[in-house]
Amino acid sequence: MAHLSLTAKALLLGLLIAQTLSTAQVYVSNLEYFDFLTAVRETGYLAVPNEVVSSSLKNFSPAFFGGLFFTFTAGASLVLISIGLAWAWDRLFSRNRAVLLLLSFLLVLCLAAANIQGFSPLITGYLLILPFVVFRFTLKGLAEAPRNRNYVNVIYPFAVILAPVLILIAWKPGIVSKDRFLDIRDHLLLSNAIGRKVNAFYYENSLYSTRVFESPRQQVIRACRLTDVSDPSLKTRVTRALLSQDYLPLRNEARPDLRITPSGEDVALYHQGRLVLKPTTKEFLHNPRGTLRQYEARTARHSFLLAFTMFSIVFLAVLLLIGFSYVPCYLLSGLFWKDTPRAIKAGILWSLAFLALVFTFQFSGAIDLSDPTNLSKAMKSDASRSRTRALKHMLRNQIDISGFPAYREMLASPHVAERYWLAKTLGGSRTNDTHEALHHLLGDTRFNVVCMALESLGRRGNRTDIPFVLDKINTSDNWYEQWYAYRALKRLGWRQTEPQRKERPASLPPRQ
Repeated sequence: MAHLSLTAKALLLGLLIAQTLSTAQVYVSNLEYFDFLTAVRETGYLAVPNEVVSSSLKNFSPAFFGGLFFTFTAGASLVLISIGLAWAWDRLFSRNRAVLLLLSFLLVLCLAAANIQGFSPLITGYLLILPFVVFRFTLKGLAEAPRNRNYVNVIYPFAVILAPVLILIAWKPGIVSKDRFLDIRDHLLLSNAIGRKVNAFYYENSLYSTRVFESPRQQVIRACRLTDVSDPSLKTRVTRALLSQDYLPLRNEARPDLRITPSGEDVALYHQGRLVLKPTTKEFLHNPRGTLRQYEARTARHSFLLAFTMFSIVFLAVLLLIGFSYVPCYLLSGLFWKDTPRAIKAGILWSLAFLALVFTFQFSGAIDLSDPTNLSKAMKSDASRSRTRALKHMLRNQIDISGFPAYREMLASPHVAERYWLAKTLGGSRTNDTHEALHHLLGDTRFNVVCMALESLGRRGNRTDIPFVLDKINTSDNWYEQWYAYRALKRLGWRQTEPQRKERPASLPPRQ
């Protein structure tokens, strides 16, 4: 119990520090984004998110809840790793200074990797403060080590538990793919009221935090500034090239990171005053996408934070899964082999149960959906999971859902996951009926479904949908819906256009 109490206190301390750092970073990011969106609107471009959402960027609550994303991913991982390393250094390595120097060297390498492309305040604060405080706190709280050290009861269960997990990941790397996370979301979150609230909370606040990454994938619009362009024709062509990639040239009062200036036969791309790239004008106009992707790759500042956050999500998911499934095994292990330590018995029992479960799913007699008859039966099944599995099969194999009229009944399905996959699958059809079904799903009560309906409208490529999608951007109060709507607009062929400059009225002649 003493170890559990110490772990809980160290975890709480670390999470509090992580939340303080992440809230401050997200708040600063939100203020910067608010200024950017204001400049976009004042210049005359379409801003995403709209004013309904952007007005909240100056509030404290979006920063706090957005900070929770980092706290319970990168922060929680660093805290747990620090606790584990403190215990291992004390118990397994007898506080050997050479081991401590090695750990310190690894920390310095991580700091260098985090800041090699530019200073990253959040991950630097995490790496400098969190490990040091949690490591010291854990060491002070550890009781004196026993004289006869024997940690086989701890090390052996970890080895037995981790071995099948690592073997499974090596055997089937797809087990940690995006599809598996979607399966977890469908079955554990979207299937119940509490899970749906957790899912909504995550999606409603995660975009505030992912803005910190400054990842091009997470930013539908970006800013730039054209300077010293004396040739009107060149300025028009460069502006159009930039707008085609959603880089919006703003006025001089704005200070975006990217500045583009002609330089002889070339164009120079500067990032915060530093020359990054200098392609020829012809090259830039011919392939603006490729040029700007090179610029983004060379100026990415948060690659380490993004990679570590993604690692943390997988690491914590596996840890939680193992933890929740290990407890029943530990309780059951007290019923047999009385002379064997319970930790060892529980580790063996967990591994056997894990492998049995994997092989059961692997070799279970699932219905062959490649047979059209079986696929039609699955679409009409009374079980929502069977219908959802049929939808996924059609999506994966590009089968037109219009040939299965049972999809119409799914529009009123009470299961969110089923409507989600229905909206996604409808994007592969081209009939009027399926088009009307997508418009029906645009009014769904769950934003996950609306987002997939918007994505499918974009895939269908019907330009008559542009007004409906624009209306969704202007009226929705959900940032994710607006994000998907803007991406749909791009696939439908819509582009940002240079705002028309209003001419100042000439002064009236003086009265006679």
